[in-house]
Amino acid sequence: MARLGIFVAIACSLLCNLASAQDKPDSPTPKSELHPDVARLIDTWLDAEQAYKKLPSMVVGVVKGDAIVFSKGYGRVDGKGGPPATPDTIYSICSISKLFTSIALMQLVEQAKVGLDDDIVKYLPEFTLKQADESSGPVTLRGILMHAAGLPRETINDTWTGPEYPFPTRAEMLAGLARQQMYDRTLNRNQYSNLGITLLGEVVARVSGQPYERYVTDRVIKPLGLERTLPSINDELRGTEMAVGFSSQKRDGSRDEMPRFDVRGAQAAAGFSSTVNDLSKFARWQLRLLRTGKADVLRGATLREMTRIQWTDPDGKTTWGLGYNVSRSGNDLVVGHGGRCPGYRTLLTTLPQKDLGAVVALGSGDDPGLPARRALELVQKTPTPATDKAAALGDYTGRYEPKVGAAELSVQPWGSDLVMLPLPTDNPGEAMEVWRHVGGDRFRLVRQDKTLGMEATFLRDASGKVTSMRIWGSVRYKQ
Repeated sequence: MARLGIFVAIACSLLCNLASAQDKPDSPTPKSELHPDVARLIDTWLDAEQAYKKLPSMVVGVVKGDAIVFSKGYGRVDGKGGPPATPDTIYSICSISKLFTSIALMQLVEQAKVGLDDDIVKYLPEFTLKQADESSGPVTLRGILMHAAGLPRETINDTWTGPEYPFPTRAEMLAGLARQQMYDRTLNRNQYSNLGITLLGEVVARVSGQPYERYVTDRVIKPLGLERTLPSINDELRGTEMAVGFSSQKRDGSRDEMPRFDVRGAQAAAGFSSTVNDLSKFARWQLRLLRTGKADVLRGATLREMTRIQWTDPDGKTTWGLGYNVSRSGNDLVVGHGGRCPGYRTLLTTLPQKDLGAVVALGSGDDPGLPARRALELVQKTPTPATDKAAALGDYTGRYEPKVGAAELSVQPWGSDLVMLPLPTDNPGEAMEVWRHVGGDRFRLVRQDKTLGMEATFLRDASGKVTSMRIWGSVRYKQ
């Protein structure tokens, strides 16, 4: 069962909490520089990820403090020979759209125009879903934001069935409520619901007196300075400024180009498009507001409430905030949201306690979680401090491969040392090795306890150019 203590703590209306909460004073922005050797290592690993997995397109951004410290695209917009993917390439962000809807609703909570613990029927009289259990309580806006209201996952129709993707219009979605039934009692278990957030978008429209797309554009997107984010998808840009979507790799290694889709009435849950640059700005805003408490689009207290764990499932593992996916990984609180639509996968994830964030957009059905996690791990690495006696490392930098086989080894400067990274690898932070110059063209492995281990020797031709490396009992050749 959900932990009773959570709901005791939040039984009071959030509005009351907001009225009495005092935002924290500005705190100094943490240092946001990224060591060039770290940026180079991230780039090297991501480039190999795209190449070895044959990803049609991938764009990754990393936020540190109040700055975007890494942002780069890999592959092609059309997955073939078209323009290269860049941080300004547009992607369908699917369920990340839910964050914009959640923020819009919480603005209305701040204005005392809606109450989080109100029954949704107060705003949508059409809500006539049959309860799964007569003992169930009302379907509240809070329960919907936590994905614990017991609602069906989707609107009517088999919405995600291609190639037609028969999403209902807004009117069809509302009319279809009479034919749907609750999955579970309210506040009993997690049940992720596109339908729920779609209904919250309808609440935003009715309470604000504006069309949903106008409200969210004027009150959320524009104030955040998101220049290429829309509550819709401009299909005319597909293949030029917008990435073409592909499936995951099939057994034979091929991918299908996915059909175009329009979520129509589910716009508030899955209909937005954006870029890694814009989502990185969004991540910066979120981290800054949590760090300083200074009101900007939302009050600091409101965002803190949205980004703390509000719901814990009976399994003890599934947790949610208000609109945000909030969980723990070790000592880190992880806050963000993912998106998955036909041909596209996206992820916005932040570590507020470390003031870090990552954004990944893929033009395929592959998992964006791995590049996001690894980028955040690598950005926390610290190269060996440079010394006056450090060797000139540029001669050794490059990619080394044996004559037979595809075991690639990337060699790069790491402060005053070298770092060697075997590729491909799913865990660059663990796979990377640091090697220290010991004289001439010789380097020795730096063990975990800082003692020196095996030796690697770089070999030069008659002109003095490094051409190969002797390591691990074999010779690898510089490419």
